[in-house]
Amino acid sequence: CPPPPDCNFSGKFGPAKLCINRVPRQDDHKFYVMVMKCIPQWENCDKCMCGNISSDKGAGAQCIFTGNKEPPNDDKVGLNCNDLTKVKFENFSWTVGNTAIFQTKTTTSKRTSAVGASKGANKKKGKKF
Repeated sequence: CPPPPDCNFSGKFGPAKLCINRVPRQDDHKFYVMVMKCIPQWENCDKCMCGNISSDKGAGAQCIFTGNKEPPNDDKVGLNCNDLTKVKFENFSWTVGNTAIFQTKTTTSKRTSAVGASKGANKKKGKKF
C-alpha cells in the first residue's frame, strides 16, 4: 500500500484530516482500502462503505459487508452496494475480482491516494478543499 496522503494543511473549509474509505467484499470477510484522502475535519468520513466496522478497535477492526445498503454519500465515489465489482473514484475505476483489483487510470499527487491497484500504488491529483 502507498503511504497515506499528507493532510497536515488547512484549506478554505478549515484544517484537514485523513479519511480512509474501506469497501467490504461480498463473498468473504475481507475488505480493501479503496481510497485515502484529505477532507475537512468537520466532514464525516465513511470508514466502511456498504458495510459496518466490526466492534474491534484499532488494527483488528474489519469492514464487514451488511447486505443491501444505500450508495455511499460521497460525491467523488461511484459504488453500487448491491454489486461491488465496479468501483469509481473521480477519474479512477476498478474491477474487483475474486483475487485481484485492477486499476484503469493513474496519475499522481499528495492529497489523495487511490489504493485499489494490484501492482503498486498510484495517486490521484487532488485539490485543497
